[in-house]
Amino acid sequence: MSDTHPPPVTGRASIFSLAADQADDETIDRRLREGAELRGANLWILMFAIIVASVGLNVNSPAVIIGAMLISPLMSPIMAAGYGAAMYDVALISRALRDLVVASAFSVLASAIYFSLSPLSEAGSELLARTSPSLWDVLIAAFGGLAGVVAATRKTRSNVLPGVAIATALMPPLCTAGYAIANARWSFFAGAIYLFSINSVFIASSTFLFVRLFKPTHVRRVDKATKIRIVRGVWIAVILTMTPSLFLAYRLVQREVFNARSRSMIDSQFSAGDTRVVERRLDSTARTIELTLVGPLLEKGRLAEIESRLPSYGLSGARLVVHQTASPNFDPTELKAGILGDLYDRSSREVADRDQRIRLLEVERARAASARATWIAVGNELRAQYPEITGLSVAQGVEWKEAPSPTPTPAPGVASMATTGGAAATQDAFVVTAQSKRRFSPAERTRIEEWLKVRLQRTDIRLYFR
Repeated sequence: MSDTHPPPVTGRASIFSLAADQADDETIDRRLREGAELRGANLWILMFAIIVASVGLNVNSPAVIIGAMLISPLMSPIMAAGYGAAMYDVALISRALRDLVVASAFSVLASAIYFSLSPLSEAGSELLARTSPSLWDVLIAAFGGLAGVVAATRKTRSNVLPGVAIATALMPPLCTAGYAIANARWSFFAGAIYLFSINSVFIASSTFLFVRLFKPTHVRRVDKATKIRIVRGVWIAVILTMTPSLFLAYRLVQREVFNARSRSMIDSQFSAGDTRVVERRLDSTARTIELTLVGPLLEKGRLAEIESRLPSYGLSGARLVVHQTASPNFDPTELKAGILGDLYDRSSREVADRDQRIRLLEVERARAASARATWIAVGNELRAQYPEITGLSVAQGVEWKEAPSPTPTPAPGVASMATTGGAAATQDAFVVTAQSKRRFSPAERTRIEEWLKVRLQRTDIRLYFR
């Protein structure tokens, strides 16, 4: 197999040269083909990583999610598919995509099982972040894929691939899809699967473009129709995947612009005087600015004037909805003092409750220590009377007995019918279990039990021997 590379680049251009430390074609081919098969140990590692990532999303822990992405082998078959497209290797493409689909299905299933068993069903911010992809996710996947394939074609391994795995975030969307299935949140499922598709398609397409750029010497010789079909398939996948993200990115930009302009208007028009904005709700879709004010009531004319100025803030067509309190003599200092007073009262109550719990715990601890000393003395006294007894075990419990139901008095001329199974009766009991070297007679056992009742001044002693 020939192994030709362009001559080394010297001068200023060498700063950007990728040929200096590039591995030979055979090494690159072996590395990328090895990643096509995601089975055996790699599949188990992926399943374990999925559970770890699901737990991280469930408890909203970025550190756990990052750890799961570091150990996930999910990016390898994606890069193998892109490499197969660049080499016109249909068999490699098919194998890589097949294993990727199977591994992804198992991952979603494992995540769905976890979330269906987890008692935490609230969607945290880390999980919600994987439900609304946009153009920025396309850029992350594309440039992350380029960084990954550059690292994979170097002579020595580096820590780039783990970083790419974190940046492109292949694992969390699959976990989010599992959460959506477990909780029937189908909009979450659509967003998560779309985000995973964006990452997969653009990592693969970045690999395709880069491999075609460095022109490997052992590209498969295929007919022109096959080449056109593969290249066309890559571009169709890219266009179909990117198109919805453009719309979502447009909506995201519109929302952020609307929110920024609304905040600017609110700060400008409602900051003067004693009136304060205590709550704001901005809806870019309905183009609504909803405010809750406290303080001196603003007249309707003033509010109409503020609404007429919305176009000057770039908010044409927006609607201003204002809710006001009925307190014209609002004093911000008084409000702050009231809030601080409430916080102080609440803190004082919490401290008092905590101190009371501490005192109760101290009483219980002293009582337990006293009971322990009493039982040590009782054991020593009992051993002095009966040297055959080698130990005592004490436990406080509840004694349960079924109380028989009274037989009702039959009415004249009516046959009597007995009833059983009355209400159960319970009472506290002290269970003492004695270990002995010999078997005690029933009379001796009764005598010891009666002695314990007198000694401890308790009538609920139950003595057992073993």
